[in-house]
Amino acid sequence: MEATDPSAWSFMKWILLVLAAGFIGQFGRAMAEGILARARRLFGWKKKEKSPLTEVPSREGPAGPEPPPPPSPEKSAKKALKAQLKMAKKAAKVKK
Repeated sequence: MEATDPSAWSFMKWILLVLAAGFIGQFGRAMAEGILARARRLFGWKKKEKSPLTEVPSREGPAGPEPPPPPSPEKSAKKALKAQLKMAKKAAKVKK
């Protein structure tokens, strides 16, 4: 692929466009933060604290996650019956 190939030139233009947009965005952000910092100093504004609604609660408590509850006897009996039926079905299939 040559540098004069239209697809290569198009690709290079997109790369340059993305880099320029990133530079402009970073410069704009830094400028906005500078303006806000200066306004805070001049007018005595305070920086807003994070709202409790925007903070993500941790999934684990101080002692870690709670262990899952033990399975109920009815559920384990149902699972055993299901396993027996499955084995019987397999045995019937093999006999055919």
